[in-house]
Amino acid sequence: MKTPAPISVDDSLWPLVVIRFVGTPSLRAFEAHLEQRAELLRRGEPHLLLMDASRSGLLPTEHRQRQAAWTAQHDEALRSTVLGTAWVTDSAFLQLSLRSLFHLEPPTHPYVLVPTVEQAADWAARQLEAARQHEAATRVRAHFALRSERPTG
Repeated sequence: MKTPAPISVDDSLWPLVVIRFVGTPSLRAFEAHLEQRAELLRRGEPHLLLMDASRSGLLPTEHRQRQAAWTAQHDEALRSTVLGTAWVTDSAFLQLSLRSLFHLEPPTHPYVLVPTVEQAADWAARQLEAARQHEAATRVRAHFALRSERPTG
């Protein structure tokens, strides 16, 4: 059986990008993830992130420092293209860590911290609806087998 990559970036539901973390990635894998994220930003198109950290732990300090530097470097692109981020974790420790981080340095876009991927996808679909991206919201709901919130008639 193939071991999953420590970080996968799936843009098949664009403008929703699903990023999954499994275990603790090497710094090299984390750098590759940041480059993939930079490629998404270079598109210059509005998008949402679903960050699934349900199978990972807190990133090592070196990774967090690199993330902070990357965020500062790409601040303008992040502000102009990221519509929101849904974080998924059922770890009380990781939730507390993220809440502390967001308290000290609030994200520049809407975010939610939830325990399940389905809750994150539902939030993302509602964000897409608010951004008038109805077809994308419908695709997200169908992909995650969520109940439709839009009237059909």
